[in-house]
Amino acid sequence: MRLSTWLPALLYTWIGLTSSLPTTQIPLLSSQPPRSPSDPYHIPIPIDHFSSLSNHTYLNRYWLNTTFYRPGGPIFLYDAGERGVPSRGPHPVFPPTHPVLLLAKRFSGLALLWEHRFYGLSLPVPLFINATPAELQNAYAYLATEQALEDTVYLARHFQPEGLERYWEGLKPESTPWIWVGGSYPGARGAMVRARNPDVFRAAWASSASVEVHVAFPEYHLQIAKELPAHCRQTIQGVVRYADGVMQHGTILAKVQLRWEIARRFRGQSAWNRAAFVAFGTWFHVGRHLQNVVASDWQWKGWEGRMGVTCAALEDVRLDDVDTALGKVLDAIEANNADYEDNIGKAFYPLDGQTWQYQVCTEYPFFRTAANDEDNVLSEVVTAENIWANGCKLQFPWLKFPPDTSAQMRYTNWNHNVSNVMWTTGFKDPWHGLSMVPKKSLVPGAPTNRTTTKKVPACNVPMEGDKVFGLTFEEGRHCDDLYPGGKETALAVNTFSRALDEWLPCFRAQRTPSHDLEQSAVL
Repeated sequence: MRLSTWLPALLYTWIGLTSSLPTTQIPLLSSQPPRSPSDPYHIPIPIDHFSSLSNHTYLNRYWLNTTFYRPGGPIFLYDAGERGVPSRGPHPVFPPTHPVLLLAKRFSGLALLWEHRFYGLSLPVPLFINATPAELQNAYAYLATEQALEDTVYLARHFQPEGLERYWEGLKPESTPWIWVGGSYPGARGAMVRARNPDVFRAAWASSASVEVHVAFPEYHLQIAKELPAHCRQTIQGVVRYADGVMQHGTILAKVQLRWEIARRFRGQSAWNRAAFVAFGTWFHVGRHLQNVVASDWQWKGWEGRMGVTCAALEDVRLDDVDTALGKVLDAIEANNADYEDNIGKAFYPLDGQTWQYQVCTEYPFFRTAANDEDNVLSEVVTAENIWANGCKLQFPWLKFPPDTSAQMRYTNWNHNVSNVMWTTGFKDPWHGLSMVPKKSLVPGAPTNRTTTKKVPACNVPMEGDKVFGLTFEEGRHCDDLYPGGKETALAVNTFSRALDEWLPCFRAQRTPSHDLEQSAVL
C-alpha cells in the first residue's frame, strides 16, 4: 500500500505482446469498425455517486477480451488498483496464460481490465502534478473507498460496451454473474465489494489482500529483517545506529558530512537539490533515506531481486568498519532506487504516486515504521507521526492525523470473513501478516491459528472458526498466484474454478424467470 510496486510489471505481463490473438469470436455489429485489443473502452461514471445535487460524469477506462465469450458466460473483472494501466509502448492484449483469461476460457466468459478512478487517464476532475493544495482538496474530495467501489457497481449495472449491443441485456448482473479478481489492494477491494454488493459481484479471488488496516505497520520491514543473513542485518543496523547518533548528538560538521555522503550519490538530481539536502536535511530525512536499503522489490522477488545483491556487497564488510559499511549501504540504496525507476517507475502515470499517497494519508496508511525488536533495521525516527508530519501534512495540509482506517474494515477484517471469496497468501510476502490467514504473522493479536482449506464452502455461506477457503504458499511472495505462467497460478486457477463450479449454479437458481427470458432473447 504503496501497496504494491509489483502491479505495473504484472499489468505489462498481462497485457503483453501476443498480438496474434483474435480480438473476438462473437460477431460485432457491421456498423462498428474492428477494435484494436489495446483500445480502451470508456464508460461515463458519476463523479459523485452519493450527491443528488450533481449529475456530472467523467469517462473511466476499461479493456475487454472477448475471445472466449459465449452468451450467458460470466464477466471476470480484473482490478488494476493503485496504478494506471500502461498505455505506452507496444499495443497491449491479454496473453493466453493470464489467470483471468484462463478463467474466461474455462467458463466462456468476458475478461475485463478496470482502471481505478484518479489513476492513469480515468480522472473524475482535471488534475495536474503541480496542483495547489486547494486544487488537490477539491479534486480528491471524490477519491474515497465508497466512491471507488461504487464505480465498479455502476459499471456492472450500466455495462454496454460498444460493438456488443446485441448482448447488452445479457450482461447485466441480474442476468450473468460478475466475478472479481485482484491482488494486494485490488484483492482487498474484491472482498469489500463482495461484502458490500453481493447481488452484483457473486464471487471474488483475493490474492495477497490485507484485511486489516493499521496506521503503523512495523512488521512489514521486521519480517524482511528476520529473513536477512545475520551479518547483512547487523551491518545495516550498525549503519543506521551510526546515522542516528550523528543526527541526534553529532557536531554540525559531522551532520553535514553525513548528509553530503548521501546527497552526492543522488541520481539525476541538480546541484541545487543536493546542496539543499546537505544544508537542510533533517534526522527524519536521513533515517527515511536509509530505509531504502531494504529493496522495494523484496515483496515479489525476494533474494532474486536487489536485496540479494545488497547483502552480497556487505558480506565482507567488518562490523566495526563503519565508514566502509556506510558507503556500501548508500551505494546499495542508490542502486535500488535506480532499478526501481528504470524498471517500474517509468510505467507509472505522473499522478499515480500522488494519488496513492492521498489514499495512504486518508484511508490506507500502513506506515512502515521502526519496530521495537532486536532485528529492527530502521531508524528510530521513522514513526507514524513523523511520516505523517513530513509527508501527508506537507502535501495535503487539510488532513488530520491519524487516518481513518474504518473504510475497509467495515467490510473485511480478521473477525469478518466473506462468502464466495477465495483467499490466497504467501508466507514470504511482508503483507502476509495482515492477511485473512496470518499464520506466520508478527502482528500482535493476529489469529495465527487459522488454516486454509481447499474444500469449497457452500454458496453464499461464509466459513466460520479457524478454517478459511483458499491457499497458502510456503515460499509464496506478493501475488505470486496472479502472474501469468507462475508456479502458483495453475493451482490457484484450478481451485477457484472448482469454487465457481459450486457457486455459479447457485446464482442461476436465484435468477428470476424474467431474467431468463432476457437472456434467451439475445441467444
